[in-house]
Amino acid sequence: MKSQENVRNWYDKKGVECLNFFEKSQENEVVQIKKILKYLPKKAIILDVGCGIGKPVVKFLTEKGFEVIGIDISKEMIREAKLNVPKSKFKVMSMYDLKFPNKKFNAIFSFFSILHLEKNKVPSVFEEFNRILKDDGYLFFSVNKGKEEGYYDFFGEKVFFSSYTNKEIKEILSKSKFKLNWKREFIFEKGNSKEYQLYYFAQKSPN
Repeated sequence: MKSQENVRNWYDKKGVECLNFFEKSQENEVVQIKKILKYLPKKAIILDVGCGIGKPVVKFLTEKGFEVIGIDISKEMIREAKLNVPKSKFKVMSMYDLKFPNKKFNAIFSFFSILHLEKNKVPSVFEEFNRILKDDGYLFFSVNKGKEEGYYDFFGEKVFFSSYTNKEIKEILSKSKFKLNWKREFIFEKGNSKEYQLYYFAQKSPN
């Protein structure tokens, strides 16, 4: 798929630079995770989709005693992640092809990774999330707010992005059999960069 090849190549080249730039935004991911820890079993098995370099999310969750698997489409991101969090498991894997058995995970986290998917493919990806989650498992993810979809210049090279309205996300969750527990909005600003961010905490609906 052309868009995924583009994203893979972009993160191999620009991923570390990008993640360093958005360090403050990543710190907010941990702040939000702390608010949902009480919902997770002590020995929860967690999948971090689009794990990047493994910091801060996989590192934080691993230090809390959870079993964490991180996946990313970029070999370079996975290489860095293995160095940063050697106690966790990492795999090069696309969200479009999740090679996991049914009902394996207690929770799936995906921060600012879904925004690299083509919008018309997102419902099927969320259906796969539902498949690999245990009954009543949790989905915690974030996207950028907006209506755009396409290739945009970012850190000097074109990369595929999509942004979402709250209505779009609610429709996707409903179609893929998730119930929304809560949503939060944030504005990230650094230099001339300004992002409107949406965080969603959802739960797998009963069959």
